[in-house]
Amino acid sequence: MSISHDEYLNLVEKLQQLNKEYYINNASSVSDAQYDQWYQQIKDYETTHPLLMVEDSPTQRVGSVPAKGFQQHQHKEPLLSLSNAFTTEDIQKFLDRITKNTNQTDFSMSVEPKIDGCAVSIIYTNGQLELAATRGNGNVGEIITHNIHTISMLPKTIPFTQPLEVRGEVYIKISNFEKIKENFANPRNAASGALRQLDPEVTKQRHLDIFIYGSSTSSHPSHIKTIAWLKSLGFPVIDAVEVPGSTTAINNRIADILNQKDMYDFVIDGAVVKLNNIALQNALGTTSKAPKWAVAYKFPEEEVTTKLENVEFQVGRTGIITPVAQVTPVNVSGATVSRATLHNFDEIKRLNVHIGDTITIKRAGEVIPKIVGVAAKATHRTPIIPPDTCPSCNQQSIRQIEGQIAYQCINPNCPAQIKERIKHFCSKNAMDIDGLGDAIVDQLLKEGRIQNIADLYTLTRKDIINLDRFGEKSTDNLLAAIQTSKTKPFSNILFALGIPFIGEVSASIIAEHYPTFEQLQHATEDELIAIEQVGPKMANALVTHLSSKHYQHIVKGLIESGIDPTPPKKPSSQQLTGKTFVITGTLSQPRSAIETLIKDNGGKVVKSVSKSLNVLVVGESAGSKYDKAQQLNTAGANIQIISETELLALIHPQ
Repeated sequence: MSISHDEYLNLVEKLQQLNKEYYINNASSVSDAQYDQWYQQIKDYETTHPLLMVEDSPTQRVGSVPAKGFQQHQHKEPLLSLSNAFTTEDIQKFLDRITKNTNQTDFSMSVEPKIDGCAVSIIYTNGQLELAATRGNGNVGEIITHNIHTISMLPKTIPFTQPLEVRGEVYIKISNFEKIKENFANPRNAASGALRQLDPEVTKQRHLDIFIYGSSTSSHPSHIKTIAWLKSLGFPVIDAVEVPGSTTAINNRIADILNQKDMYDFVIDGAVVKLNNIALQNALGTTSKAPKWAVAYKFPEEEVTTKLENVEFQVGRTGIITPVAQVTPVNVSGATVSRATLHNFDEIKRLNVHIGDTITIKRAGEVIPKIVGVAAKATHRTPIIPPDTCPSCNQQSIRQIEGQIAYQCINPNCPAQIKERIKHFCSKNAMDIDGLGDAIVDQLLKEGRIQNIADLYTLTRKDIINLDRFGEKSTDNLLAAIQTSKTKPFSNILFALGIPFIGEVSASIIAEHYPTFEQLQHATEDELIAIEQVGPKMANALVTHLSSKHYQHIVKGLIESGIDPTPPKKPSSQQLTGKTFVITGTLSQPRSAIETLIKDNGGKVVKSVSKSLNVLVVGESAGSKYDKAQQLNTAGANIQIISETELLALIHPQ
């Protein structure tokens, strides 16, 4: 299914957020399969429209930025992720690319289980474990040596004195995870969180394990021999099997791994297929995101059948009513589940599912399973009917959204909406009020100490100190976090309001033009749409919500409580005022430094090339943006294409 450019940009923004969740916050709000589907849509769009590809697309990078609180480590060789394969055809295309790019037809492959863990790099010097780091963004990771030392199965000394880097996957055994599963979504999240603990004693309690899957410094001629050598040094290694370079041999080995899946005491979500010959690996090289000599074959999601016993309705932050199925408990992918998502009423109609039916559910990763079909219709079927009254506020405030089989509670004082809005407002990427978790928000609402997000700023020491699990220090910390949040940039505040279609990126773009509530509340839809990357839905949502009595009351309360956004940094000069810039290619400084330089001198940095662009700054290996700018200039545009040196000359004219 093809997507529009606006849908492409929205998917890029969505996956950027999901990457931040996964790599930094150790969380996953969607299934692997859903992520893969969105990723493939982005990839297909970029293949069809290469000139419209944005440079911060998830197809162009690995992971996310390194977390704060840890020293950073520059990987000598990038620690990349793997491209995915889902079918026999994908494996054949992978083999065909190897043949085409190496002129080799007789080569062997290594096939091994794909551990669902956290990639790390570990460096040994003079036979001693010297340093360990996470993947980070593929080039720069976080130093976690103190936590890696807690893994008992990893040797701290080895009988090899030359410099050695090994790469592995940190995980938690399923048997160990059973003891702590109430506190975590899945073993991978628990392991990732453990690696990012500042206190190694906390990490030690998680009982981490590791498998080593390779080395960037091995001198052995093949991957299989490298693994055998690493095993002889005392490393726990993944069971890699050498097979001929044919789809039949590879598929047979993948089938063996899949059949043994439930026998492992660790979570696997596929198989890794690698070219065995190291020289050929080096000849193939890598893309900016993944090696060209390896792919990850992802297993299909496991499906089971169970009975749909009932459906309850939940209310989200924007009032959307979501049906959630209650099913007869059943084991799926090693976990007992009793609830499954039905997504929305469109899905219920499409599946023709009724209460009492035997249904097929599918579980991918740690997320709530989804109903994918009806296995057998019940003799007495009860239809799933949208509620007349809101399940949270009990008001007759349910309305069908125009043009959709979707329902929404339009009562802005609905308790469920208030709770979700407050949770979103306090979240890390919004106002970052540390200490206001779900349980505390529930308690504050239940006891009537807050009724909306503005009330957070009226909380006193007396309101907080008597809450469950609060003492003197935690009370002081929460009050300090609330006070600190008052000076967050306006873009954070705008995102924190939770207005539909306004994500982090769009909030930042809008805040550049309207840096205060007063200015934004006077903006018209036409003025907002005129901002690059702001579409009609965003503009309409902003104007509609900020002009409503509910949001005006909230904004008034925030202002009266002392919200004072940190003002945008004033340009040090006006040399670039009125000019829009796009940066492409590799420059002598990090791109963020060039963007800051442009903004500090009055210019504006945008992501995509259009006929209204003023200047394209070009570095080495400039790609599609350079080509598109030239095409637009040929068609009559007037985009100035300059180098980094010429940019500096614009800022500091002779």
